[in-house]
Amino acid sequence: MRSLLPFTIFYFILLILHVYAGEFGVYLLDYGETFDAIKNFTKPVLLISLLAWVGYFAVQKGLTKFSKWLIVGLVFCLGGDVFLIFQEQDSMWFSLGLGSFLLGHIAYSIAFTRTHRHDHEVALLKQKGWLLVLVAGYAVYFFSRISPSLGAMVAPVMLYTIVISVMVLLALNRYGKVCNRSFWPIAAGAAIFVVSDSVLAWNKFVSPLEFSHVYIMATYGMAQFLIALGSVFQVVDEARDEHLQRG
Repeated sequence: MRSLLPFTIFYFILLILHVYAGEFGVYLLDYGETFDAIKNFTKPVLLISLLAWVGYFAVQKGLTKFSKWLIVGLVFCLGGDVFLIFQEQDSMWFSLGLGSFLLGHIAYSIAFTRTHRHDHEVALLKQKGWLLVLVAGYAVYFFSRISPSLGAMVAPVMLYTIVISVMVLLALNRYGKVCNRSFWPIAAGAAIFVVSDSVLAWNKFVSPLEFSHVYIMATYGMAQFLIALGSVFQVVDEARDEHLQRG
Protein backbone atom coordinates (compact mmCIF):
# COMPACT_ATOMS: atom_id res chain seq x y z
CA MET A 1 0.00 0.00 0.00
CA ARG A 2 1.65 3.15 -1.24
CA SER A 3 -0.46 5.34 1.03
CA LEU A 4 0.72 3.66 4.24
CA LEU A 5 3.96 5.57 4.84
CA PRO A 6 2.75 9.09 3.95
CA PHE A 7 -0.47 8.59 5.90
CA THR A 8 1.43 7.23 8.92
CA ILE A 9 3.77 10.25 8.90
CA PHE A 10 0.83 12.66 8.58
CA TYR A 11 -1.14 10.94 11.34
CA PHE A 12 1.64 10.85 13.90
CA ILE A 13 2.68 14.43 13.23
CA LEU A 14 -0.94 15.36 13.91
CA LEU A 15 -0.99 13.20 17.05
CA ILE A 16 2.25 14.72 18.37
CA LEU A 17 0.89 18.22 17.71
CA HIS A 18 -2.31 17.36 19.59
CA VAL A 19 -0.48 15.87 22.57
CA TYR A 20 1.95 18.80 22.77
CA ALA A 21 -0.81 21.41 22.52
CA GLY A 22 -2.93 19.64 25.12
CA GLU A 23 -0.23 19.00 27.70
CA PHE A 24 2.40 21.69 27.31
CA GLY A 25 0.47 24.58 25.79
CA VAL A 26 -0.81 25.47 29.25
CA TYR A 27 2.73 26.46 30.28
CA LEU A 28 2.96 29.01 27.46
CA LEU A 29 0.59 31.51 29.02
CA ASP A 30 0.71 34.03 26.18
CA TYR A 31 -0.40 31.36 23.73
CA GLY A 32 -2.70 29.32 25.94
CA GLU A 33 -5.87 29.98 23.93
CA THR A 34 -4.08 29.20 20.67
CA PHE A 35 -2.84 25.85 21.94
CA ASP A 36 -6.26 25.05 23.37
CA ALA A 37 -7.78 25.69 19.95
CA ILE A 38 -5.14 23.47 18.32
CA LYS A 39 -5.89 20.69 20.81
CA ASN A 40 -9.63 20.88 20.21
CA PHE A 41 -9.18 21.02 16.43
CA THR A 42 -6.68 18.19 16.06
CA LYS A 43 -8.53 15.71 18.29
CA PRO A 44 -11.48 15.09 15.91
CA VAL A 45 -9.22 15.47 12.86
CA LEU A 46 -7.27 12.39 14.00
CA LEU A 47 -10.40 10.24 13.74
CA ILE A 48 -11.59 11.99 10.59
CA SER A 49 -8.29 11.14 8.90
CA LEU A 50 -8.62 7.47 9.94
CA LEU A 51 -12.19 7.42 8.67
CA ALA A 52 -11.10 8.85 5.34
CA TRP A 53 -8.23 6.37 5.05
CA VAL A 54 -10.24 3.28 5.94
CA GLY A 55 -13.23 4.53 3.94
CA TYR A 56 -11.10 5.02 0.84
CA PHE A 57 -9.96 1.39 0.83
CA ALA A 58 -13.38 0.09 1.84
CA VAL A 59 -15.09 1.84 -1.07
CA GLN A 60 -12.29 1.07 -3.52
CA LYS A 61 -12.20 -2.64 -2.66
CA GLY A 62 -15.91 -3.03 -2.11
CA LEU A 63 -17.83 -2.52 1.12
CA THR A 64 -18.19 -5.62 3.28
CA LYS A 65 -19.92 -6.28 6.59
CA PHE A 66 -16.56 -5.97 8.29
CA SER A 67 -15.67 -2.60 6.77
CA LYS A 68 -19.17 -1.20 7.30
CA TRP A 69 -19.18 -2.01 11.02
CA LEU A 70 -15.61 -0.81 11.43
CA ILE A 71 -16.54 2.54 9.88
CA VAL A 72 -19.58 2.75 12.17
CA GLY A 73 -17.24 2.20 15.12
CA LEU A 74 -14.92 4.98 13.97
CA VAL A 75 -17.89 7.34 13.56
CA PHE A 76 -19.06 6.70 17.13
CA CYS A 77 -15.52 7.17 18.44
CA LEU A 78 -15.34 10.45 16.55
CA GLY A 79 -18.57 11.47 18.25
CA GLY A 80 -17.07 10.52 21.60
CA ASP A 81 -14.01 12.68 20.92
CA VAL A 82 -16.19 15.67 20.06
CA PHE A 83 -18.37 15.26 23.16
CA LEU A 84 -15.35 14.99 25.45
CA ILE A 85 -14.01 18.32 24.22
CA PHE A 86 -16.83 19.96 26.21
CA GLN A 87 -16.68 17.77 29.33
CA GLU A 88 -15.22 20.53 31.49
CA GLN A 89 -18.28 22.68 30.81
CA ASP A 90 -20.86 20.12 31.95
CA SER A 91 -20.63 16.51 33.18
CA MET A 92 -23.37 15.64 30.68
CA TRP A 93 -20.78 15.82 27.89
CA PHE A 94 -18.64 13.16 29.57
CA SER A 95 -21.66 10.86 29.81
CA LEU A 96 -22.43 11.42 26.14
CA GLY A 97 -18.81 10.74 25.26
CA LEU A 98 -18.79 7.55 27.31
CA GLY A 99 -21.99 6.40 25.61
CA SER A 100 -20.64 7.18 22.16
CA PHE A 101 -17.44 5.24 22.79
CA LEU A 102 -19.48 2.36 24.20
CA LEU A 103 -21.43 2.19 20.93
CA GLY A 104 -18.13 2.43 19.06
CA HIS A 105 -16.78 -0.61 20.91
CA ILE A 106 -19.98 -2.53 20.18
CA ALA A 107 -19.57 -1.75 16.48
CA TYR A 108 -15.90 -2.78 16.61
CA SER A 109 -16.93 -6.01 18.33
CA ILE A 110 -19.43 -6.83 15.61
CA ALA A 111 -16.83 -6.05 12.94
CA PHE A 112 -14.33 -8.38 14.59
CA THR A 113 -16.77 -11.27 14.28
CA ARG A 114 -17.03 -10.72 10.52
CA THR A 115 -14.12 -12.86 9.35
CA HIS A 116 -13.77 -14.44 5.94
CA ARG A 117 -11.07 -17.10 6.09
CA HIS A 118 -10.34 -20.32 7.94
CA ASP A 119 -13.71 -20.46 9.68
CA HIS A 120 -13.07 -24.14 10.32
CA GLU A 121 -10.27 -23.30 12.72
CA VAL A 122 -10.89 -23.75 16.44
CA ALA A 123 -11.37 -20.30 17.98
CA LEU A 124 -8.37 -19.00 19.90
CA LEU A 125 -10.34 -18.47 23.10
CA LYS A 126 -11.33 -22.15 23.07
CA GLN A 127 -7.69 -23.16 22.64
CA LYS A 128 -6.28 -20.74 25.20
CA GLY A 129 -8.89 -20.15 27.85
CA TRP A 130 -6.34 -18.34 30.01
CA LEU A 131 -6.70 -15.31 27.71
CA LEU A 132 -10.34 -15.04 28.73
CA VAL A 133 -9.35 -15.32 32.38
CA LEU A 134 -6.61 -12.70 31.93
CA VAL A 135 -8.84 -10.11 30.26
CA ALA A 136 -11.78 -10.70 32.59
CA GLY A 137 -9.48 -10.74 35.62
CA TYR A 138 -7.98 -7.38 34.72
CA ALA A 139 -11.42 -5.89 34.13
CA VAL A 140 -12.71 -7.07 37.51
CA TYR A 141 -9.55 -5.98 39.34
CA PHE A 142 -9.39 -2.51 37.79
CA PHE A 143 -13.10 -1.87 38.25
CA SER A 144 -12.87 -2.90 41.90
CA ARG A 145 -10.07 -0.36 42.37
CA ILE A 146 -11.96 2.59 40.88
CA SER A 147 -15.55 1.72 41.85
CA PRO A 148 -15.39 3.39 45.31
CA SER A 149 -14.70 6.70 43.52
CA LEU A 150 -17.34 6.43 40.82
CA GLY A 151 -20.44 7.58 42.69
CA ALA A 152 -23.41 7.76 40.33
CA MET A 153 -21.22 6.56 37.44
CA VAL A 154 -20.84 3.03 38.80
CA ALA A 155 -23.37 1.41 36.46
CA PRO A 156 -22.28 3.22 33.24
CA VAL A 157 -18.60 2.55 33.90
CA MET A 158 -19.32 -1.10 34.74
CA LEU A 159 -21.20 -1.49 31.45
CA TYR A 160 -18.39 0.22 29.56
CA THR A 161 -15.82 -2.05 31.21
CA ILE A 162 -17.75 -5.14 30.15
CA VAL A 163 -18.16 -3.92 26.57
CA ILE A 164 -14.53 -2.95 26.03
CA SER A 165 -13.42 -6.27 27.55
CA VAL A 166 -15.63 -8.15 25.09
CA MET A 167 -14.17 -6.05 22.27
CA VAL A 168 -10.64 -7.08 23.27
CA LEU A 169 -11.60 -10.76 23.49
CA LEU A 170 -13.22 -10.69 20.04
CA ALA A 171 -10.15 -8.95 18.62
CA LEU A 172 -8.00 -11.77 20.02
CA ASN A 173 -10.45 -14.38 18.74
CA ARG A 174 -9.68 -13.32 15.14
CA TYR A 175 -6.41 -15.24 15.35
CA GLY A 176 -6.20 -17.85 12.60
CA LYS A 177 -9.30 -16.47 10.90
CA VAL A 178 -7.67 -13.48 9.21
CA CYS A 179 -4.21 -12.71 7.89
CA ASN A 180 -1.54 -12.00 10.50
CA ARG A 181 -0.95 -8.48 9.22
CA SER A 182 -4.58 -7.75 10.09
CA PHE A 183 -4.77 -9.72 13.34
CA TRP A 184 -1.74 -8.34 15.17
CA PRO A 185 -2.36 -4.60 14.70
CA ILE A 186 -6.00 -4.93 15.73
CA ALA A 187 -5.18 -7.15 18.73
CA ALA A 188 -2.49 -4.70 19.86
CA GLY A 189 -4.76 -1.73 19.22
CA ALA A 190 -7.59 -3.22 21.28
CA ALA A 191 -5.21 -3.93 24.17
CA ILE A 192 -3.71 -0.43 24.04
CA PHE A 193 -7.23 1.01 24.01
CA VAL A 194 -7.78 -0.62 27.40
CA VAL A 195 -4.55 0.95 28.68
CA SER A 196 -5.68 4.39 27.49
CA ASP A 197 -9.13 4.08 29.05
CA SER A 198 -7.65 2.75 32.28
CA VAL A 199 -5.40 5.81 32.61
CA LEU A 200 -8.31 8.10 31.72
CA ALA A 201 -10.59 6.50 34.32
CA TRP A 202 -7.96 6.60 37.05
CA ASN A 203 -7.10 10.22 36.26
CA LYS A 204 -10.75 11.32 36.24
CA PHE A 205 -12.23 9.34 39.10
CA VAL A 206 -9.41 8.38 41.46
CA SER A 207 -6.39 10.67 41.36
CA PRO A 208 -5.12 13.22 38.83
CA LEU A 209 -1.94 12.04 37.11
CA GLU A 210 0.94 14.21 35.98
CA PHE A 211 1.17 14.36 32.18
CA SER A 212 -2.15 12.50 31.99
CA HIS A 213 -2.99 14.00 28.59
CA VAL A 214 0.24 12.61 27.15
CA TYR A 215 -0.44 9.10 28.44
CA ILE A 216 -4.13 9.07 27.51
CA MET A 217 -3.91 10.55 24.04
CA ALA A 218 -0.63 8.90 22.99
CA THR A 219 -2.07 5.47 23.76
CA TYR A 220 -5.50 6.33 22.38
CA GLY A 221 -4.07 7.67 19.14
CA MET A 222 -1.87 4.60 18.73
CA ALA A 223 -4.78 2.25 19.51
CA GLN A 224 -7.06 3.78 16.91
CA PHE A 225 -4.29 3.84 14.31
CA LEU A 226 -3.50 0.15 14.82
CA ILE A 227 -7.17 -0.84 14.63
CA ALA A 228 -7.52 1.15 11.40
CA LEU A 229 -4.29 -0.32 10.01
CA GLY A 230 -5.36 -3.90 10.68
CA SER A 231 -8.75 -3.13 9.20
CA VAL A 232 -7.25 -1.80 5.98
CA PHE A 233 -5.18 -4.97 5.68
CA GLN A 234 -8.31 -7.11 6.13
CA VAL A 235 -10.19 -5.08 3.51
CA VAL A 236 -7.32 -5.50 1.04
CA ASP A 237 -6.98 -9.19 1.89
CA GLU A 238 -10.71 -9.82 1.45
CA ALA A 239 -10.72 -8.14 -1.96
CA ARG A 240 -7.68 -10.13 -3.09
CA ASP A 241 -9.14 -13.45 -2.00
CA GLU A 242 -12.45 -12.68 -3.70
CA HIS A 243 -10.60 -11.80 -6.91
CA LEU A 244 -8.65 -15.06 -6.77
CA GLN A 245 -11.82 -17.08 -6.22
CA ARG A 246 -13.49 -15.43 -9.20
CA GLY A 247 -10.38 -15.86 -11.34
